[in-house]
Amino acid sequence: MTFDSVAELLEFFGEKKVENLVIKTTNDVEAPVEPKQKPAKKQGTDICRKCDEVLEEGNNWYPSYKKNRNRICIGCVKGYHQSKRRGVPDKQKKEKVSDTSESSGESNPECRGCGDALTDENWYPSYRRMGTKTCRSCNNAYNQRRRQAEKEAKAEKPKRGRNLAANAQRHRKAKEEPKAETQAQPETKEAKTRPVGDLFKGAYEYMSLLISDDDKAAESEILELIETSETEMEMAREVVLKLMRAAVSHAPTDFQIAAGKKGGRDESVLLRLSTASLPSLDFLRAY
Repeated sequence: MTFDSVAELLEFFGEKKVENLVIKTTNDVEAPVEPKQKPAKKQGTDICRKCDEVLEEGNNWYPSYKKNRNRICIGCVKGYHQSKRRGVPDKQKKEKVSDTSESSGESNPECRGCGDALTDENWYPSYRRMGTKTCRSCNNAYNQRRRQAEKEAKAEKPKRGRNLAANAQRHRKAKEEPKAETQAQPETKEAKTRPVGDLFKGAYEYMSLLISDDDKAAESEILELIETSETEMEMAREVVLKLMRAAVSHAPTDFQIAAGKKGGRDESVLLRLSTASLPSLDFLRAY
């Protein structure tokens, strides 16, 4: 519904309702607020704190330095790092050298090679800083002589090439030497050892023979009778001791082991205390 004038609106709603309506509208609707404008930054010129040069980003001012508000130009930064590397800038060194020469009144030093006076034209700045009294011409002559000596030394050395004939002969000789050594060595056959069963059989037979004849059987006598070699000596001793211990364990009242010596070496001796005979070989081996 639309109204053409305020009078029509008053006739439709009445004065009281219009007042309330006006009050509501004034309370609910907020007046538009103007946006606050940011204060403009003060524009000024940044000056290097070392040389008073006007700083411009990208020209003589690093962007990182501008971001951190470090007012130093690029030239002053490079000069600072150069002085750190060399100790003192070249300008200050030249000024010091000139001041000392003027104040002392001394003449320029002489080259130790040719005796010429050393000046800025014939003296390297690095040699001046290090105190090396050598002019440019003498230094160049020395380098030329050194390069010539290196060339002559290289020419005297034989070239490293592939000599196939000499290499083949050397390899053939190296192969023949091991063959000759192996052929000259005599073949040594290892002494064969008897089976354990044969050692048990021989030791038991001689042990029973010695016991029946003399009522005792010494370890050394049994080993001599069975003719043991050096390779099987250790095994034969173990066989004899096993038979002795088995006999004593089976009949301790009939057999005992005593300690004896022969040739400065301790040995075991089986003694028979009665007329009993040794048990069978199978029984002693299984005991």
